[in-house]
Amino acid sequence: MRSLLGLALALFPSPASTPAAAQIPWEASWEAAVSRAKEEGRVLFIALNCDEEARAERFARELYRDSEVVELSALTVNLVGSAADHRSGDRSCRRFGGPSCTEHRRVESALRDEVIPGNESGIVAAPQHVWLAPDQKVLLSVPFEMSREELLWCMVTALRSLDPEKAPPMPEDARPPRRLLMGEIYRPQSADRLGRGLIPAELDEEIKRMKASWAGGSRAGTLARIAFTDEKDAAKYLRVELRSGILGWLGTDLVQSSVHLLGVLVPTSGWEAIEVFAKDGDPAVRNEAAVAFEQLGEHEAYRTVKTALSREKVPEVEKNWLRALGATGYAEAGARRTLLKAASSEKSELLRMNAIVALGYLDPHADVREALLGLLGSLSRDERRAAACAVAISRDQSYAPALRAAIEAAEDDELGKALESALNVLEGGNLRLIEDLVRKTAEDSVSRERIFFHPIGRTSPGR
Repeated sequence: MRSLLGLALALFPSPASTPAAAQIPWEASWEAAVSRAKEEGRVLFIALNCDEEARAERFARELYRDSEVVELSALTVNLVGSAADHRSGDRSCRRFGGPSCTEHRRVESALRDEVIPGNESGIVAAPQHVWLAPDQKVLLSVPFEMSREELLWCMVTALRSLDPEKAPPMPEDARPPRRLLMGEIYRPQSADRLGRGLIPAELDEEIKRMKASWAGGSRAGTLARIAFTDEKDAAKYLRVELRSGILGWLGTDLVQSSVHLLGVLVPTSGWEAIEVFAKDGDPAVRNEAAVAFEQLGEHEAYRTVKTALSREKVPEVEKNWLRALGATGYAEAGARRTLLKAASSEKSELLRMNAIVALGYLDPHADVREALLGLLGSLSRDERRAAACAVAISRDQSYAPALRAAIEAAEDDELGKALESALNVLEGGNLRLIEDLVRKTAEDSVSRERIFFHPIGRTSPGR
């Protein structure tokens, strides 16, 4: 990776106006970016940003200035859109550098008109990132949060889609994001009136509203907006609210649905709001907590998940803690040992199948790869289906030959079609293509909207 920038500049000379500082070289207009991407055969990387929203602030302050991200952006044509002013006149924007605020405001308007769809009220999801081919075909997109490792994965994946031979190697720590759409762009639900998390002033108002009410639909909607907000005050309020036990007074069904909603909505930094439910006395609530941790995939929650797994006695819940262990412990040797052992020797078929599926979340170590390749060639059709789910979740295209071989060896059309759905994911499809396969293979009763992400929002955080 250290030599990538030099190679990029040699192959694709950047304009003389490109800033020398560590920041993405943004184009000044939609028209200029589209023209350059077409003429030079480059990926067009688009960032829709907004002021004060915590996720967008992190992108602007940190990720757009990360050295590896900047190196990769030398290979793409880049556009940032924002409706706010950060500096008067035609001088370079203080927030993004390069273009002036007038220019990135025009870009923001163009993105809404040309690329990023809104709902019936014109609300678009923000922040949002989109990668387009030179002909403006959508390659992939990610709304809302995305870590540095996930942004790197998206950059390299987009470059590989144009020319696998010339694309840079995938960084070892890169991994696909949760809310990933291949070939599509997210559109908020019609009820969504924000398309983003709350900004601090809005959060203060919503918390005041919560404290002034006790129950009812409006309170639930307010809690959802707070849950979706990536602010410390939001996380703190959620922890206090949920640990107070008030949900328990309103019934088990409400507790389950609330924990599930947290798994769909909260930012990864809000995982602690779910922690209390990992040791709930009701197996149905613990089950929702396990699924929530799998959906978040937050590494900091690994110890909580590991402890919950060690204590669980209900197989139907334990199997979901195994999945959560892989999702949160993707880089942990202990998680790898546990899942590999369960995948090979666990007597319970339910637990073994889920351990195999969970291998798809792990970093691509040699022993994980060896296990999945062996399972794809297994005599057991159930093991082959579970392994196919795992390799699809990993999105590691190097498994494609083994998956094709498994399809050839399938005893019947039903198994062949199931394996083909996993291959379609590796070839650029979305994980929802294997949603039914995973549900059947792992015997899931709880949906995972954040993993099998859809282009039109199923859950609306802002009303």
